[in-house]
Amino acid sequence: MSFKSLDKKVIINCALCKDAPCSEACDKLDPASVIRSIRFDNEKVAAGRLGEVSPCINCAAPCEKACIRPGSFPVKNVISELCILVCPQNAIIPGNKRIPKPR
Repeated sequence: MSFKSLDKKVIINCALCKDAPCSEACDKLDPASVIRSIRFDNEKVAAGRLGEVSPCINCAAPCEKACIRPGSFPVKNVISELCILVCPQNAIIPGNKRIPKPR
């Protein structure tokens, strides 16, 4: 399945930072890793990092504020949509486990 609900132009706005400030700002997951997986058409891998419920629900999105391009990439929306569209499909993959944020 391709993540077609988002315009690729949105994903391309991510700078793919090596030491991404969005990941440093988020204590729930590694947004840069999720975004990188989406960018390179690995939506199922990206969704596997999220679990069953979007970690962005009720989040103030510190990742977006920390971004080197503030206001240009809706991290919270991208991750929430990914969770809605792809996570349910991942549930049927045997052995699928949530990939924790590296520390």
